[in-house]
Amino acid sequence: MTITVRQATEHDLVALGTLYAELHPADPMLSHEQTTKAWQEIIGKRGVPC
Repeated sequence: MTITVRQATEHDLVALGTLYAELHPADPMLSHEQTTKAWQEIIGKRGVPC
């Protein structure tokens, strides 16, 4: 078996949000637009290209 780990990208946000909702159903969820904006701000602060 091979396990590959890579840095998450903006394209992973939907799947990550779905997983988070399953694991934490009582927590409020951000909209896709809010999540994308937050992701872009985090990447921008780290200097990592989107």
